[in-house]
Amino acid sequence: RKIYSFLGITTGKWQKLQESEYVSVFATEENVKVSAMINSTTISNHIYAINLFDVSNKRVEIYTAYNKKDAFDKASDIAEILMIDLLDATVTGDFKWVDHDIYKDTGNIVHTD
Repeated sequence: RKIYSFLGITTGKWQKLQESEYVSVFATEENVKVSAMINSTTISNHIYAINLFDVSNKRVEIYTAYNKKDAFDKASDIAEILMIDLLDATVTGDFKWVDHDIYKDTGNIVHTD
């Protein structure tokens, strides 16, 4: 669902989900600017984004987690439900496919070739 918010009023429409090819877990940073009176600061959090890729390689971010286990738990569930592959993209430039059946059974991330 794509939503828009203005002055606390939220509106949006459900969009049809395209045929998905794989789900990925991506490590990134979230920056939040906090302001009070004349002072402001930016707080950075390490997060894991779960992205769903369709057959045309279009990305849709579907979930954000603050720890790796939660991210892989959700991504594994999504991969199982949609019967698609799971990609570990937590290391920059070193993306690896994950055996989500083994992850589901053991909780261990096992990469496939």
